Amino acid sequence: MVDLAPKYKRYAIYFAPREGSTLADFGANWLDVSHFVTKPRRYGFHATLKAPMRLAEGVDFKKLCEQVDILAQKRAPVSLGFLKLSQLSDFLALVPERSKVHGLNKLAWKCVRFLDPLRAPMTHQQIAKRKDLKHLERENFDQWGYPYVGNQFRFHMTLTNGLSKLELVQARSQLDDCIGNSLIEPVTIDSLCIFGDPGKDGQFELLERFEMRGALGKTK
Repeated sequence: MVDLAPKYKRYAIYFAPREGSTLADFGANWLDVSHFVTKPRRYGFHATLKAPMRLAEGVDFKKLCEQVDILAQKRAPVSLGFLKLSQLSDFLALVPERSKVHGLNKLAWKCVRFLDPLRAPMTHQQIAKRKDLKHLERENFDQWGYPYVGNQFRFHMTLTNGLSKLELVQARSQLDDCIGNSLIEPVTIDSLCIFGDPGKDGQFELLERFEMRGALGKTK
């Protein structure tokens, strides 16, 4: 495996639907045609499991892949149920069935903790960008490099930038037209994806996908 570390500034672990699936086709089309998606377009159609991070000194891309593969080997696929469109704060996103949240949270929390030893310390610039965090968010950020983990985590697939009330109405109308039959099938997370951040506001790229091979009911 070629070491891609020099090309990419950061790496993230995401859920991303497989190319050719109904959900992936919807996401690609929406991010391509809507003018409400400047930020989501950069990060790609995904849900975050381990937020973008710089690799620690002495850790290369090969090591990251090895650890994500180990993690995937031990985790069973996790059901999202049927996704639905929801407003979160000032943006729109797809969210899973409420009954599936516990399993999703366990998966995300495992990704955060298991892979955190590979993460480089936060830079002064990164810390300065997160001045307005709430108490628990600040504790998470200081310990894990991201505010929205553990009890602050909420699985979602972002569909818009932060929008005004009028823009939210307009975006929801566009999404109703665009979604069509894209959400009529249940969705399962059955792989962990590594995405690379090329920096300079370039679009994140899918680099590797690792199948989740743990036995159902036996993951820890």
